[in-house]
Amino acid sequence: MPKVLLTLNIEEAQWLESIMRFRQQYSNFAGSKQRLKQQAASNDVKWYKGAG
Repeated sequence: MPKVLLTLNIEEAQWLESIMRFRQQYSNFAGSKQRLKQQAASNDVKWYKGAG
């Protein structure tokens, strides 16, 4: 298992599942709801998928 996953206490299977489904959940961006909203505002759009 990669050291970063051990450091962050993330199971390898969970990480792989998240990566394989990334676009379904986030589309083009990932981050906290607040950060996604800030990024959307800076790009003159109302929201990004995953921000709610």
